Amino acid sequence: FKHNNFEIPDEILQKSKPEETEYKIVFFLEPVGYTRDEIRKESKEEAQKIHKVIYDTYTDLGYKVIKVPLMSVEKRVEFIKSFL
Repeated sequence: FKHNNFEIPDEILQKSKPEETEYKIVFFLEPVGYTRDEIRKESKEEAQKIHKVIYDTYTDLGYKVIKVPLMSVEKRVEFIKSFL
């Protein structure tokens, strides 16, 4: 909705808030890289904009967002496990 400048229906917005879900924390992974293909249609710049919109949406809704830095899969797993 936000990325395409559509109005977000109030019902969706309300049901997306942390107090309405079982999720209170979001682990937000920094992108590994970007390759345009048959699934990823947008440019790298557009993908970066979408990434920022998603991050901003989680924080605007009131979630605790933990950025997971770019590192090996094993280190990302350990990083996330340290919060559990």
